[in-house]
Amino acid sequence: MSADRTIQLRLTPVRLVVVAIAVIALVWCLVLVVIQHLPPALDTKWPKPVKMENVNFLYCWNGTAVCMGGGGVLRFLNDEGQWIEKTVPGFGTEKNEYCYPVAVDADGPTAIFCDVKYTNKVEAIRSFITGTMVPGEELRFGPRIPLHDYVQDLSRGTGAGSGFRREIDLVCGQGTVRGSELYTPYVAESTEIIERITSAGTHQQERRSGPDVCGVFHSTDAGRSWQSTRVGAFRESYSATIRATRSHLHLLRTEYSRNLWLSTQMPDSSTWSEPKLLIGIERCCVPV
Repeated sequence: MSADRTIQLRLTPVRLVVVAIAVIALVWCLVLVVIQHLPPALDTKWPKPVKMENVNFLYCWNGTAVCMGGGGVLRFLNDEGQWIEKTVPGFGTEKNEYCYPVAVDADGPTAIFCDVKYTNKVEAIRSFITGTMVPGEELRFGPRIPLHDYVQDLSRGTGAGSGFRREIDLVCGQGTVRGSELYTPYVAESTEIIERITSAGTHQQERRSGPDVCGVFHSTDAGRSWQSTRVGAFRESYSATIRATRSHLHLLRTEYSRNLWLSTQMPDSSTWSEPKLLIGIERCCVPV
């Protein structure tokens, strides 16, 4: 003989409040999960994309967005959101030649460009060009400041006889502007070539990697003249960037192996600290 058991749940006001809170919490968790899986909403403040050909660089110059392409073509974004195209005569219009910005003042009128000429697949920076841009006024460029003296200095070295020569591949990185002071880093990678004629009359040529030189070009007169300062050697130097704070300059270099090095210039000093490894493949791959 069995007796029926009846379970009765008495919902007191306190229990009703607890149940209501639990239901609200469950619904809120479900809403959060749904929101996380929804695609991001489009920002309606952005206009439709504008397709532009022949654009290599995009940067901010004196508060204005500027695109730069080959053939001396620059495009400026006006207040109406339209790109105004201007062509600078003789600005990288020759064959195997182009210009690119290396130090641009985002809030001021000054920018420095490299004038590059490719010869025998070697990138030769021939000069710096100072540009001045004031909204509403004509774009002005100063005379070219030759850099052949710096390149010749980097090319010097002891060779093996009269058949020795050294080719320099000079590349400038992104610099910074602080008033009339301009800074841009450079990496000079060299190739040593030894040519000889054997006893059999055969012409031989040997090519090998030479020493690499890292440094900073610095101007104190808004680009009218330049000085070169060498910085402690980096291994496998690939690209460089200079960033300025209120009191310091920081030189960052990345390598082919993705190591990140840092040198710092102290206030009221022209020297740079020895490179310090910030991030390295070897360090990242070692278990802690």
